[in-house]
Amino acid sequence: MLSTEEVGAFRTRWLSASKGTATFRWREAQNINSILTEGKPHFALCARAIPRYLHKRSCNGDVVCYEFPDQVNLDAAIGAGPPPQAPSQPACTLDDCFRHYLFLAEFAGVVLERGNPERGIVCVIDMTGGLSLVQRFFANREMYRRTFRTLSDHYPPVRRLFVINAPALFSTVWAVVSQILDPEIVARTSIHGDASDYLGPLSKVID
Repeated sequence: MLSTEEVGAFRTRWLSASKGTATFRWREAQNINSILTEGKPHFALCARAIPRYLHKRSCNGDVVCYEFPDQVNLDAAIGAGPPPQAPSQPACTLDDCFRHYLFLAEFAGVVLERGNPERGIVCVIDMTGGLSLVQRFFANREMYRRTFRTLSDHYPPVRRLFVINAPALFSTVWAVVSQILDPEIVARTSIHGDASDYLGPLSKVID
């Protein structure tokens, strides 16, 4: 468990790195400051529906997260429930899935970074999936819209963003996504094809 000082230090970093007062008000209104300790009756459902993994660190000590959009399956979570351990809870909703993603963002920052202003997050997004990936993107576009907008508005930009195994049709998705991302994130993004294209750049950043 983090001390009050550690949580406060990290919160201060976020306020200075994002939208200041607007972020502070958003965190208070959405109870983000307590998201790590609140009950999560739909955690297992959301974790299966939104695969996001934290594994090792970059050469600079940044947290590295891996995401697999082709495996996102919100339909499997939304409407399911209640969980056996909390039978009085309502079924899982899109809001529950969205809050689960914010929980992961808070965990990566508060718990793993512990407010160290010299560290950030390197994100690797594996776009394996081809046409089905594009279909999933548009099927889950509301979730992506909310997630990208919130991360852009209220969290520090990722240190680096690698998009790997990008299919030929990825340009269609990127044309939409890049419009709602912080320009700083877009500038830190590199898009790669197969392993022959991405292993070199990745090995320079990730141990």
